[in-house]
Amino acid sequence: MRSTAPTAANGVLLDKSGQSGARINYWAYQNEIPIFDFSAMTAAARITGLRVTASWIHLKGLEVKGVPQILTTQHESWGIYNTGSNNIYELINTHHHMGPGLFIAQGGNNLVLNCDSHHNYDPKSSTGPGTNADGFGCHIDTGDTGNVFRGCRAWYNTDDGFDLISASESVTIESSWAWLNGYLPDTMTTAADGNGFKGGGYGVPPTGEPANPPSHTIQLCVAFQNKAAGFYQNHHPVSDHFYNNTSYGNRSANYNLLGLDGNVGILRNNLAYLGTAVANGTGAASTVPHSSAAARCSVSDADFASAESAPRGMRGAALRLTAACRRAPSMHVCHGRADLTTSGKTMNHCLTCARRAFERRPSARAQSAAGAGRASRSGDSANGVGVRDRAPAGPRTWPATSRQRSPWRGSADVGEVVSQNADVAVQSEQVVVG
Repeated sequence: MRSTAPTAANGVLLDKSGQSGARINYWAYQNEIPIFDFSAMTAAARITGLRVTASWIHLKGLEVKGVPQILTTQHESWGIYNTGSNNIYELINTHHHMGPGLFIAQGGNNLVLNCDSHHNYDPKSSTGPGTNADGFGCHIDTGDTGNVFRGCRAWYNTDDGFDLISASESVTIESSWAWLNGYLPDTMTTAADGNGFKGGGYGVPPTGEPANPPSHTIQLCVAFQNKAAGFYQNHHPVSDHFYNNTSYGNRSANYNLLGLDGNVGILRNNLAYLGTAVANGTGAASTVPHSSAAARCSVSDADFASAESAPRGMRGAALRLTAACRRAPSMHVCHGRADLTTSGKTMNHCLTCARRAFERRPSARAQSAAGAGRASRSGDSANGVGVRDRAPAGPRTWPATSRQRSPWRGSADVGEVVSQNADVAVQSEQVVVG
């Protein structure tokens, strides 16, 4: 697709499916950015910009913007609306919609990779202005397994950054960012909910709760300066898993474990800084081991490489958040551990040491000279990384210089594009994790 793509006065329907091994690709041509501007749509209906009912397709490098609301008797419009399966959305910049930027309503094994969703605000929703404009939403049905968000960013959305409310199957969000959600775009005027990562829930009282509610996994993510919580259980009936995340300066709490019938949530190797570390963290169903939020230790500016953050360009050039990078010496180096399983191998890493390894990835491997993000390989799977709750038995030694397969396939806090199946060179001091 060329950058001369015309402004769309009508929505675009993608209903022709590919198949396994033969996807249908809708890719930007070289370094151009095809723009789909839907601001001219005037249909007296609930509007969608790109509606994807097909399966086995791959959208890459597109900009989608400006879907309006016409009716005041309906909820939000949608920028991109997916009901297909086995689809890949890569390097999509979706913004300035009167509703969510990218919404998975149905379908399984969809991968949202290195996408941005921002400045979305629904002023005409029947539930109130701003109440439905999330950055990314995934409200899937029973049987729609395997959906993954990886390396994505959400900011200045008037509702939540990432919203898994009403999802009937587990969803994985990893190596992703959420900041300044819950405010009117480009202001600090409060709008709707404003959580960075909302991990499920079915309302109070619950509506449409499945017989076996899923446990979602949110790992290696960063949330800061959101109006409400950085990471939120949202009255979910079972514990979500929050692993190796960084949350700071969120207005209500960095981690809020409010469940439906008590407090729920499993937090391991998380860092909380500035503001309330954990809200609703007490209770038998809530565990917070190996985290700064467990009140085992304090955190200060001196523990970070920098206490400032600065956004960079779009098209895959991730925001450089050095405040989320621990520096050595720091009491948080090798503090806590996680038992992560990938490709049949168990690798034990502490929060800081694992992230330091990713800081040493050559930036040229993550970005081209034009600033376009590194693409995932065509054969990549949308499956997430499995993480177990228990800690490993006995210490493990990470060699000073070795070649390892990345257990998380990316890092959210080093300002690089996340890519799957990436080899990383580990060149750090010998680290014993135990």
